[in-house]
Amino acid sequence: VIPDATVAMLASVDDANVLISLTLLVSGADGPPGGSMVTVPVVADTSLGFGDERLPFTEVYTAGGLDELKTAVENSLSITLDLWQAAAPAEVEALLAPIGDIQVQLPLAAGESFPAGPATLTPGQAVQVLNYRAEGVSDRQRRPNVAAVWAGIAAAATARAAAAPAGTVPTTAVDASAPSTTALVPPATMAEMLADMFAGAVNARELMADVYSAEKNPTGKDVEGLVRPDAVMVLATIAPRSMSTPA
Repeated sequence: VIPDATVAMLASVDDANVLISLTLLVSGADGPPGGSMVTVPVVADTSLGFGDERLPFTEVYTAGGLDELKTAVENSLSITLDLWQAAAPAEVEALLAPIGDIQVQLPLAAGESFPAGPATLTPGQAVQVLNYRAEGVSDRQRRPNVAAVWAGIAAAATARAAAAPAGTVPTTAVDASAPSTTALVPPATMAEMLADMFAGAVNARELMADVYSAEKNPTGKDVEGLVRPDAVMVLATIAPRSMSTPA
């Protein structure tokens, strides 16, 4: 039997409503708690290298908003999303609040406040690192910090769940009217989704993208080619029933 998984897309935006990070949240293969956090390069090309136009997720969101971004992610990754949300900094901070402090190893400095190296971040500070963009720095250059923050979030959630006495970490409700009293109600909001994930072991993964040649990207736009076979393999491993036939 292929297990069900709930797949959510959390699009983190800055105060100017610019897409700053894109993360797929996948519930545990056998149902909550726990799951996987998969970071997706926001400059991945939604054209998948075909044709003359290079259209990264960032531009899709700017031009078409959340619904267009959701469609682009589904088409690019051959996956069906159950939940999707664009969250401003304060909203992301609130979503991360339950896990408390986050231990990270920053590959790069994020401004003067966050030097490279080990750090203990509050959820609010973690969002500041996610949102930090130095002038003239490409997404590829800043992406190691994004991955490091999400890895720290996953580790903090896992440690919190492991330290909590059984039954004390809240998850989504059990549907008492279902044939089995253990049937779980799928999360209806991003907060519920993360409550399920934060109640168990969480792992962090990162989808890869390659730099385009000058021939494929003659204008030098900040856009990269998603390594799609790798992406599909990663997602098929953790959410097989959510996958569609690759285009």
